[in-house]
Amino acid sequence: MRRSRKTLTKLILIFFLIFQFSGLSLLFPKKTDSANLTNISDTLSNNRLSFRGELDGTVPAGSGVIVLKTSGLASQNTSTGSAALMVNEYLKVGQNAPIAIKTIDTNTRVVLVSGLTTQAASGDPVIATVSAVHTVTFTPVSAVPNGAFRVLIPAGTTGANDGLPDKDGFDFNSVNSVSCSGGGAGYTFETGTATASAISISGTTYHSFECRYRGNGGTGTAIVMTIGTPSGNKLINPSPASTTRFPGQADTYTFRVRHTYGTNQSYATLDESIGTIGVVEAVRVTATVAPTLTFQISGRASGTTNCGKTAAATTTYNSAPFGTVSTSSFTDIAQMLTVSTNAAGGYVVTASQSGLLTAYNISGTPTIPNTTCDSGSCTSTTPYEWNTATNKGFGYSLQDVNGSCVDDTLEWNYSGRTFNARPFDTVGRTIMSYSSPVDSNQAYVCYRIVVSGTQAAGDYENYIIYIATATF
Repeated sequence: MRRSRKTLTKLILIFFLIFQFSGLSLLFPKKTDSANLTNISDTLSNNRLSFRGELDGTVPAGSGVIVLKTSGLASQNTSTGSAALMVNEYLKVGQNAPIAIKTIDTNTRVVLVSGLTTQAASGDPVIATVSAVHTVTFTPVSAVPNGAFRVLIPAGTTGANDGLPDKDGFDFNSVNSVSCSGGGAGYTFETGTATASAISISGTTYHSFECRYRGNGGTGTAIVMTIGTPSGNKLINPSPASTTRFPGQADTYTFRVRHTYGTNQSYATLDESIGTIGVVEAVRVTATVAPTLTFQISGRASGTTNCGKTAAATTTYNSAPFGTVSTSSFTDIAQMLTVSTNAAGGYVVTASQSGLLTAYNISGTPTIPNTTCDSGSCTSTTPYEWNTATNKGFGYSLQDVNGSCVDDTLEWNYSGRTFNARPFDTVGRTIMSYSSPVDSNQAYVCYRIVVSGTQAAGDYENYIIYIATATF
């Protein structure tokens, strides 16, 4: 009897030990330890802070000049002054539609390209949104069949999906594009999903972006999740976290990347890692370019061809010597004019003469007449062919070097003519022009003379005055 009891006790002890080491493990299997995904990052296409400031003073309808507060802002408005703004970006002032910035005059004064349509009151918000595509990269460390990847990005505590920047998170801005790629053969991704303010963790609310996949999963190969598209909706970057932050120091936000089980476990989290996003002011680089206009007169050498004619003498920047002129044939010389300007409206060059070519050292001060061309009727405003040396006088023609700065009707070969000429006037007449900024427009001024056999002997001279005017 005693021996039977001992045997029974041993059997009970054996069964207990077997149950302890095998039965319990079957009933309560040990959970897999959570691990960290590796190499996680979130690269923003633009990591500049959004702007959310306030008006300092009323701006009436029609005015495009606004002044920004530098202190005493409402709690939700945290951008001070104009330092973080950029020319050509759009500002939403009060209830007005966004208007582009024309100039930033001072630390507080901004000029818009057009006036407000509705009056804005002092204290009204002034907003410039900056949005970005998020490219999140990470490497899984667990092979989970038919699971999902979920990226959580901090949301603002209020108005987290109203299309306006928030001081404490990213505005969802109705993002509807989420896509995943990479990971190797174990991943066939479905269309991603985006949910605003989906999850709260330790008092912080997160937008959720998820890519589910089919396949056995894998490890060691990077996966890329892209949130938003360049031409579509993108998350809006936060405005500064506070008015007292140190300018130029990034505001940082923690994002989370999770690897989850599949639908049979309700996509519970297996692995998770935490990363950091930094948003900071952009650096506004400024430079001042002064209004410029350069105008140069250059000489042409003897023997060069200008306006289809060979120069009989060398000219310089301030002298055009014909030398001894003929009574039976033309004498031709030339100069080059060069104009450059950064003026928005371009430039105009006019030419005039001080008077007729005159011999001041001869009794009676004889003059050489202006040409009237072969037609006998060309004027300072109407050129015509001048190819017959029996038609005496002094005149000029033009050759456009660039093909863009001399009116076609003034060129030397206009309408097949041999030398399309006109006389100088004592009033400035346009010889060159261009309607936008230009670098090195060039034209030849081709002078021509022939005198009658009765022209009094002597030294004749006058002055040609060129005036270049830019339109800024």
